[in-house]
Amino acid sequence: MAIATLALLAGHFSPWAAHVTAALTRSAHELSIMTNFTPGAGVFWNEWFLLPLWSAALLIALLAGKRWLGLGLSWLVASLGLPAYPHLLTAYAHPEYRLQFFVTLGVIGAAAGLFATGHTLHTPLRLGVLLACALAPAVPLVGYFMVKPAIEALYQGTVGIGLGWWLTLAGVSALLLQVLKSWRAMRALPDQRVSTSQVNLLGPDAPRP
Repeated sequence: MAIATLALLAGHFSPWAAHVTAALTRSAHELSIMTNFTPGAGVFWNEWFLLPLWSAALLIALLAGKRWLGLGLSWLVASLGLPAYPHLLTAYAHPEYRLQFFVTLGVIGAAAGLFATGHTLHTPLRLGVLLACALAPAVPLVGYFMVKPAIEALYQGTVGIGLGWWLTLAGVSALLLQVLKSWRAMRALPDQRVSTSQVNLLGPDAPRP
């Protein structure tokens, strides 16, 4: 899970919209700002490009256990989703930044909740969080192709698929594999409990299953 989290973070800040001119290359974080001002790109909300960042923040909170440094890192990562200064000062009331502002605050609160219940978090709930964190970053992976034509029209040239897109895809794939592994382990637990109960009923001399 740690490797998947790093892949999501690295992918978010690595190039997504690849261009031969370095100054025109854009990461997912830059796309989350740029699509607000790109004609035709409004078909896909710019906030969706922040989903890998917010997912990584929640995953860090899950990995933190009871380490306060981990919670602090989770909050730091989540806070990168806030609108830039000076828009931050009025984001709560501004239509273009309100959703981004409140979702980021919600992620910070959710990270605190995951940290507080770190060792008592029920397996189904933990699995649900993992699944959400795996599926959410997949949205901008698809959405990039929705805004790509608008970016190409703006640049008047071809835009490719950068390393950041592939890193995010790798992170999503790794998380989905982790979810599948955890789900199989969770399903195996009732069978193990039944076998143990049968042994206890038969007595200590009974053959072990």
